[in-house]
Parts: sequence; structure tokens; C-alpha cells
Amino acid sequence: MKSMFTSKTGRLVITSKKAINLLHKMSVKQGKKYDDPASTAEIPSFVRLHSLNMDEAQNPIHEFKTFNEFFYRSLKPNARPVAQPDNAKVAVCPAVKNISFYIYLYLNSKLYLCVIVIIIIYL
Repeated sequence: MKSMFTSKTGRLVITSKKAINLLHKMSVKQGKKYDDPASTAEIPSFVRLHSLNMDEAQNPIHEFKTFNEFFYRSLKPNARPVAQPDNAKVAVCPAVKNISFYIYLYLNSKLYLCVIVIIIIYL
């Protein structure tokens, strides 16, 4: 995934209309799959793969009705304290454990447009 955003060829591919349509279709299909109660079977392996700390979760794994419900799970109070809550220059994303972002500048006529792409590594 990283190479799709860090190489010129990758950026051309990922920003093409065809790729955007394909990614949209795949996202919708996966979303429907993860709304199915059978999707809960994938939760334990996802937790292991991403080394998630389920002690932070408000509910145990077996209480989630779907993978999507697990994915937007509530955390216990103070599970992830906000770093520097009084510093307006610090961005906070409490839903994710690690994120990577890539910033690209595109030249469009004489105007530079800054596009920020955020990739969520895992929850």
C-alpha cells in the first residue's frame, strides 16, 4: 500500500477513475460482508495479527455481533489518554493506534494544491 502513495506510477494508478471506482466497489462489498454476523469469526485473527490490546475495549470479543461493530468498538475511559490536551498544535486521533500519512503537492496550472492522504494502519 505504501508504494501506491510513494511512487509516481503508484499515485497515477491509485488516483485514476478506474481505480477509485474499483476501490469504492471493494469497500462497499467488504462493508456488507462485515455487517454479517458470520464475520465475527474473523475478529480473533484480526486482533492477533495487529496485536490489539483488548483490555482497552469496553466489551469482550464474544459480545460483538459483527466485525463492523467490533471495528468501531468503545474503549474504557482513559484507555488512550490524550497527549498534550492543552496544545492546539497536536493532532489527536483516538480511534487508531498507528497512522501514516503522506503529503503530496500537485501542480495544477499555477496553483499548488496540497492533498493529504491518511492511511490507517490498524485499530
